[in-house]
Amino acid sequence: MTGWYRICISCYFSASLTSWTKKNILNHKILQLKAVNIPLIKEFNYNAPIKKAWETLTDKNKMKEWYFPQLQNFELVAGYKFQFDDSDSEHQKEWVVTKVAEGKTFAHGWTYKGYPGSSEVIFDLFADGNKTTLRVTQTGLESFPNHPHFKRERFESGWDHLLGQNLRRLLE
Repeated sequence: MTGWYRICISCYFSASLTSWTKKNILNHKILQLKAVNIPLIKEFNYNAPIKKAWETLTDKNKMKEWYFPQLQNFELVAGYKFQFDDSDSEHQKEWVVTKVAEGKTFAHGWTYKGYPGSSEVIFDLFADGNKTTLRVTQTGLESFPNHPHFKRERFESGWDHLLGQNLRRLLE
C-alpha cells in the first residue's frame, strides 16, 4: 500500500496520510477503479438544422449510408432489436434501442454475439439556430475483451469516420 500512497497526490494534499484509516483507503481505491470506466464522448458540429440532423440520424435508409450498410431493419422504438445482415462477420452485432426522446436523444445497446461485454451508445442533439451539435457518448467499452477489435481507440476513430465524415456528408 505504501507505493500506492505515493501516486495518490490529491489524497496526500487533502489529508494527512497518518490519519487515513484502512476503510478510507479502500473506499478511495474503489472510486479510483471506477474512474477507469470513463465514457467515450465526442461532439460534432453540423451546418444543418436539428430537424434534418434528427431525421438523418434515425432514418433506416440514411443509417445504412452513414452508420452500417449491413442494417436490414430498424424502428425508432425502445426495445426494438436492430436487424443486420452480418451472418458472415466474425463480430455480429446485437443492438437494441434503449431510449428515444423525439428530436433530441436516441440510444442503443451495443453487444457482439458470442463475446462478453456490453456497451451503450447515446446520441444527443442540440440546436444552435440553423446548426446542430451532436454528442455521442459510449459507455461500457471496458467490458469488452482485451482484443484489437474492441479497443477504445478503434471506437474513437470509428466515430470520427461515421459522424465526422459519413453523417457530415449527408447533412452539409
